[in-house]
Amino acid sequence: MFAHYCRQLLRHGRIDPVEYYVCDRYRVVYVENAKVACTAIKQLLFPEMSYRELGQDAFHQALRAKARFALPEGAAGDYLHFSFFREPAARLTSCYRDKIRGAAADRAPSIYHTRAQRMIFRLFGGIDVTRPELELGDFAIAASRIPDRLRDRHIMSQAPIHHAVKQASRSFVGLYENLATDWNLLAGQSELPPLPQLNSSNATDDAVLAMPGPALTCLCTTYAHDYALLGYDLPIGPER
Repeated sequence: MFAHYCRQLLRHGRIDPVEYYVCDRYRVVYVENAKVACTAIKQLLFPEMSYRELGQDAFHQALRAKARFALPEGAAGDYLHFSFFREPAARLTSCYRDKIRGAAADRAPSIYHTRAQRMIFRLFGGIDVTRPELELGDFAIAASRIPDRLRDRHIMSQAPIHHAVKQASRSFVGLYENLATDWNLLAGQSELPPLPQLNSSNATDDAVLAMPGPALTCLCTTYAHDYALLGYDLPIGPER
């Protein structure tokens, strides 16, 4: 994993570069955004693989062979580029619940159990990210201290993904909180069918309430550009 991260840094400037998934069937290019319905979207685009059969982690790993880190000039030029985005605090909270709390329960170890990720969180965040009793606030503060180029896809800024979508001649940007409505708008501009398993939840308020004040302050500073770019209000009020 260390060698892989070093190669990615040298080639792309970050350990987890933006990934493009070209789907000729629907003439679209999906720019992946982790923790924003990416499993459901990739399952629809590539039905030859099943996340139910492979398991979620193996499903994404198998599909990574189809990913491109850049599109050659003229490639899929008339395809619609799209992605979905999420309120930053809610996105990070979802990552914590899935990759930290889920792994601490009875699930297989997550990406944060790899030696490379443990080292990144130890060096920059000052924590043992695999500690079973790790709290959401501690995870959030540690994640905010890591340089964005060293953050993995689940906690990196969404700005590079947004830029990758918007630089295309045809693009669509949707929000996770409006997934059902925005997907219908997207389908109206493309040949995409309805998205199955719309697992969106309007849980932004719950995520903000669950986040301790100091951690939320760190996140608002770290992801300030994301909040402004994506049109979300900063979730810091006078009561915090």
